[in-house]
Amino acid sequence: KVFCGHEHTLGNLEFAQKVEPGNDHVRAKLSWAKKRDEDDLPTVPSTLSEELLYNPFLRVAEEPVRKFTGKAAPAEVLEALCKERASFQRAAEPLQPQARALLALQWGLLGTPRQ
Repeated sequence: KVFCGHEHTLGNLEFAQKVEPGNDHVRAKLSWAKKRDEDDLPTVPSTLSEELLYNPFLRVAEEPVRKFTGKAAPAEVLEALCKERASFQRAAEPLQPQARALLALQWGLLGTPRQ
């Protein structure tokens, strides 16, 4: 089993989908992870055999991953993936008005009006 230190499954799978948009394993795992996230359930642990199906960092010898990076040597593919992942941002969902108000209260932006 593979245990990561933080819950980054959705962002990682969205990046994997960018790298390999035709990978059915990525699509299925992303759908599963979104459902787990909606239900506020963890998406970890995973298994190495699963990760080999959709984790682009473990798929550096696969043609679609090499094509995405424009590199052929596994070390160069990995380096290119790391650079791409560092600049990849998960599509953020806008906060609901209640969440914005709660954040404003927590940050001290809301208070009693001064006379």
